[in-house]
Amino acid sequence: MPKRRAIHRGFQARVAYRPTVKTVSEAGLDLVRRMDTMHMESPAMGARQFVAQLRLQGVAAGRNRVRWLTLASGTSPRRRKPA
Repeated sequence: MPKRRAIHRGFQARVAYRPTVKTVSEAGLDLVRRMDTMHMESPAMGARQFVAQLRLQGVAAGRNRVRWLTLASGTSPRRRKPA
């Protein structure tokens, strides 16, 4: 039975997907350190804002890489930016 039909008929999916642990390179650890200091200054920054600030500092990093590193390190935005 296709997965789509199983979901529609009310069957439970398997246990939640657990990604494998990936190691982070030295360049990735440097990015995490930079993002951690930026996160302490303004905790409302998300991945796109991190990328914009890193580019202003001269660091080339993509949004998906920054997003993965923020999820791995636990530096997610705590609240919305005040208007």
